[in-house]
Amino acid sequence: MIKVIGVRFRNGGKVYYFDPAGVELKREDQVIVETARGVEIGTVLLVDKEISDDEVPGPIKKIMRKATDDDKKKATKNLEKEKEAMKICEENRIEENGKQEQDEELVDVTEIAEKMYAKAREVKDKDTLKYLTLLNEAVKYGSPEAMFEFGEYYEVKENNYAKALDWYEAAAKAGETTGFVRRGCIYWKNNKLSKAKESFVAAANKDNPSGMYWLGKYLYEVEYNMERACFWFNKAAEYGHSEARQEYNKIVITGAKNVADNVSKINPVLGTAVKVFSWFK
Repeated sequence: MIKVIGVRFRNGGKVYYFDPAGVELKREDQVIVETARGVEIGTVLLVDKEISDDEVPGPIKKIMRKATDDDKKKATKNLEKEKEAMKICEENRIEENGKQEQDEELVDVTEIAEKMYAKAREVKDKDTLKYLTLLNEAVKYGSPEAMFEFGEYYEVKENNYAKALDWYEAAAKAGETTGFVRRGCIYWKNNKLSKAKESFVAAANKDNPSGMYWLGKYLYEVEYNMERACFWFNKAAEYGHSEARQEYNKIVITGAKNVADNVSKINPVLGTAVKVFSWFK
């Protein structure tokens, strides 16, 4: 059994499971987590819930932290901007057709997009045509996740990197910052290094832990910039990225060992001391 918390991102929306990461939480607390759309704030509805491994499709992500006052203020401002954008869209729609009543209720396009995307996910491995059709409907309502999955489809299933790049870029601009990461990986694979780095930087600057991790890998493996690589690996690790933590530790230990080996040629005792110190660091 796994102990999890249940988090909801919108009123009436689906509840998602997360690992509380040792943080003491109660109902109605707000937390910061990484989702397919990037870093989001959500409200805790379930605490100390135990579920079996069969109830989850994959690894449970850890929360990044309990929301701070600054996080909550930022979320409130974003919600106000979203409402304002919807209001402008509605005013434009009324002006265009001239037949709508001013008091007509606004449609929550985000909720529709989420429902369409959820339906697409249900048939993904059963009916490809229906899956793509529903994804397309979700895209019409602005679903960043659907745009991202179109990118995955063209990259993995069709090997059409040009279309994949277009969809990943659209997803990233819509808020799914992992789109930047996948763009970077494709560019790196095709040896377009400057574009790869540019994509990873864009993701990292949006506080995407995967973007930080891949930027660290790029700096380490391509530019041999160990100091900057360690900076980004460490920052990603602070967001709970386990692979980044492993890479950071590997670089620190390897670097200390190399220093110790060089020192040992002159002073074996001092070289051993450097190695021992590296393990306690």
